[in-house]
Amino acid sequence: MYPKTFFLTFCLLVASLSAQVAHPPATFQRSRIKALESSIRRLETKLNSLESPSRILFQNGEEDEEDEGDEDEAKLTISGFGHVQFDYQHVSMTGGGTTNNDAFALGGLDLFLRSQLNEKVSFLNETVFEPNSAGENVLDVERLIIKYEINDDFNIQAGRFHSSFGYWNRAYHHGEFLSTSIGRPDVLKFEDDGGLLPIHIIGLLFEGRQETESFEFAGNLEIGNGRGPVPDPPQIVVDGTLGKSINLHLTAKPKAIEGLEVGVGGYLDRIPVNTDATKGTVHGKLNESIFSFQTTYQKDEWVFLGEAFFIHHGGGGSASADSSGYYFQLSYQQDDWTPYLRFDAIHVSNQDVYFATLDDRRTIALGVRYDFAEMNALKLQVSFTDVNAATGADSEEWTFSSQWSFGF
Repeated sequence: MYPKTFFLTFCLLVASLSAQVAHPPATFQRSRIKALESSIRRLETKLNSLESPSRILFQNGEEDEEDEGDEDEAKLTISGFGHVQFDYQHVSMTGGGTTNNDAFALGGLDLFLRSQLNEKVSFLNETVFEPNSAGENVLDVERLIIKYEINDDFNIQAGRFHSSFGYWNRAYHHGEFLSTSIGRPDVLKFEDDGGLLPIHIIGLLFEGRQETESFEFAGNLEIGNGRGPVPDPPQIVVDGTLGKSINLHLTAKPKAIEGLEVGVGGYLDRIPVNTDATKGTVHGKLNESIFSFQTTYQKDEWVFLGEAFFIHHGGGGSASADSSGYYFQLSYQQDDWTPYLRFDAIHVSNQDVYFATLDDRRTIALGVRYDFAEMNALKLQVSFTDVNAATGADSEEWTFSSQWSFGF
């Protein structure tokens, strides 16, 4: 009884915190089709076949014997994700010259810790042990959230969370098992991977929902530390400016068009000066504004995801600059198999001092996902990327990737 009860609570929290729509195993393909409309209902259905011996409940720091104990005592639930991947890449440089690389790679160990402290207050932590190029495992606390649920339609959260940009960043977190494809679109890559957006925010999140006869509305308002002098790392314990970043994201689901969700968002920040040329381009204080647009649609086995982001930097004695990024992904799910096609691109202005080292990239990826066992997926993907380098020669990249991703 206890594993089911507390895993259900964990699933409800994750769905509420991030509107997370994980790719489910084959047993519940139909539930995934309706995930955009009710991720909580999907997770409840999925619970019937999700009993893993590796899920451990702790009570007061000791292993729970799963008896009929005091249900009012807070318990800690642990779950997570991992993956192993193989990549082969062929790179052709403009003007001549090619390189070939292939390697197995161990993905990060992504751990979720969750506890329902009382009827109103809950806690969520996502910590990743991620290997780096030096062969060392680096620990990153990616999310740490304390949440107070005022009622079913409104809650307040504090800590470090994934910013409410569009759909992908709220639905697919660090576990590769969650997303259909291998990897994130370039514009939504994490800060230490060269993405354009502040993927993580440290501060406060106000989340609300409202339903009318014709629409289901949802809104997130975030107030937190802004960007640092360079895009990475996020400002976790300091903020280089007195003001705080503000991020607002709104979504609407028209009931007349089942499966459709549209959203818009706006982010405002002030970036502090950078005087250290070893970390990035030297610049003065910058004003930053980001506008986002999303459209997601699910019809039977078809799923379409589309998002676009427009980033403006100005001030600080530098010329105004506009950069952008977008992606479109179409997938078709049939039983255990999900073929997909994704196109994504980023364009960085030559005058953008904040993104001076980032390349322009256009990528088309074709792949298939096969859910061959409970909480296990095999993904195969081939992609072509046209790179317009910020420095050095332009190139074309062909990449073949295979990945075994899993949850536990």
